[in-house]
Order: sequence, then C-alpha cells, then structure tokens
Amino acid sequence: MTFSVTVTQPASVASGAAFTLPALLLDLKAGTSGSTFTPKLAGTGYRNLGRTFTPTATVIGVPVSGSSAGYPSPVLGTTTVS
Repeated sequence: MTFSVTVTQPASVASGAAFTLPALLLDLKAGTSGSTFTPKLAGTGYRNLGRTFTPTATVIGVPVSGSSAGYPSPVLGTTTVS
C-alpha cells in the first residue's frame, strides 16, 4: 500500500533562519513479519518535484516574489517488522 501526505509550513520563515518541518503522527498497521516500512520524502527528479518555496524579497521598497522547487534525497530510513 502506498499513500501520500502533503505538509505545508503554516507561516513564513525569515531569511537565514533555521526551521523544523511540522511533525507528523501516523497510526500504521504492521504487515507480516519481515516486511519493511520505508518513509520517503516526495520527489524523484525535475519532472516530479518534492518541495516548493516562494521566497519574497524587498527591492527598493517593493516586495518581489519568486519560486524555487527541487527534490530531496527521498529515503528517511527503513524499519523491518519483527
């Protein structure tokens, strides 16, 4: 079974500031012993982007927006059901 969850950062992030993505709490049902669970970030390439940003900068007093997108290294880890 495969499913996707979309997470949105609820507020803007200041330039140069560190931030943590919102936490997810998932209720999962284990498969058979020996099966694996592999959470991944979405995105596999330029035709299937996994993250997008809309940065805004102020230039001579005028706010200017742009866009940025990319794809991360998708695998977060693997858990084997025992």
